[in-house]
Amino acid sequence: VLTTTTAGVLLGCDVRTGAVRWRYKAASPFYAAPAVCGDTLYVGSLDGIVHAVRWKDGTEAWHTALEGPIDAAVVISGAYLYLGTLKKHVVALDRRTGAVAWTEEVDGRVKTPLTVAFGRLLVATDERTVFCYGQEGR
Repeated sequence: VLTTTTAGVLLGCDVRTGAVRWRYKAASPFYAAPAVCGDTLYVGSLDGIVHAVRWKDGTEAWHTALEGPIDAAVVISGAYLYLGTLKKHVVALDRRTGAVAWTEEVDGRVKTPLTVAFGRLLVATDERTVFCYGQEGR
């Protein structure tokens, strides 16, 4: 079982006993649940850092600093992670390395999870606008 806390702690717990198996501490709170793909989980924090953590032992695979707090869950599709920030950006990261693939500015803060459907990325902002992107951006 994986869980995040507003104290910036990511916990890996035993599913049978609930005992904490490992802890990963970030410098800033997590407000969203992690997304998991393969042996790695991905989660953004309020200081704008995306953390890639190995779910088996809680060790960091990589981290990438972005401009703006991250308040919503990361979405995984193929080789990319997609997320929005409270500084009005949508970002695609290479999920293996954390390298920024593309960034787009939007008209408002992204506070809700993004959606991937039919090869398209849908992003809603707090300005009530919905943006649609392909894997390479607009």
